[in-house]
Amino acid sequence: MRKVRFVLAFVLLALLLSAGPGAVLAQEPPPGNSLEGATPEELAAKLIRCTDIDGEQYCFCVGFIDLKPGSPEWQEWLSAALAQEDSFTGDMSLASYLRMRARLSPEELRKTEAEELARARDAVGGIKLGNYLGEREPIPDGFFERYPSLGIAEGSLQAAALRQAALTGEPLDLSVFHTPTALDAHLEAQEEALTGGEAAPGTSAAIQGDSYTSGAPNARYIIYPYYREQVKSYYCGPATMES
Repeated sequence: MRKVRFVLAFVLLALLLSAGPGAVLAQEPPPGNSLEGATPEELAAKLIRCTDIDGEQYCFCVGFIDLKPGSPEWQEWLSAALAQEDSFTGDMSLASYLRMRARLSPEELRKTEAEELARARDAVGGIKLGNYLGEREPIPDGFFERYPSLGIAEGSLQAAALRQAALTGEPLDLSVFHTPTALDAHLEAQEEALTGGEAAPGTSAAIQGDSYTSGAPNARYIIYPYYREQVKSYYCGPATMES
C-alpha cells in the first residue's frame, strides 16, 4: 500500500501548477500559544489538516498521503511516525517539526501553510505521474495538456515513452528526454575506449545505453576498469590506523 508520498522532483520532469485550491478539512490554524505544552498527538490533531488537490489528498506537515484521517490505518501510521526519533522532514523528526510549527504566531502559521499548499499544488502533476509509473497504470489522454508545466507535450516522443513505461513496466527510454551534444559524443567515445564494453564486476553486462530500470545494478562503478574495492580502515587512537 502506498503510504506517504512527499513532494518530490521526478527525473527530468518539471512540476506543475494545479488548478483549484481545494477545501481544507478539519480545523483552521489554532490561535497562538494555545498549543504550548501539548503532546505530539495533540499537536498532530491540531496541525495535520488535509485537503484535496486535484484528486490527491495532501495533509499539512506530512505531505501527500492516501490514508483516511482518523481511520485505524491512519492512527497506526501516525503513532509510528510520531514515535520515530530519526529524520522525517530531512532534518528533524515529525514530533520536533510539529513543535516548531506550534511555536509560530497565527500570522506566521497562516503564511507557512499558504506557502506549503502552493508547493503542493505545484507538485501534484508530478505526484500523479509518479503514481502512474510506479503502479503501472495507463496515463490518461490529455494528461500532459492538463499539466503543461511538466514540460511534456501531448503526442511527443517523451509522452509516448512515459505512456509505454507506465503501461508495460518496461525501462523508461531516457534518450528521448535528451538532445545529444558534441560533448556527449566525446564522452561516449572516451568511455567506450576506456571500458571496451566490459561488464562491471558482479554484473552480467555492460551498462545498456540510455535506459533505466529501477533497482538495476549499475550504480557500483563510474568507469570500469577504474573500479576497485574500497579499503576500510579503523581509527583506534592518535598513533594507529588498522585496516
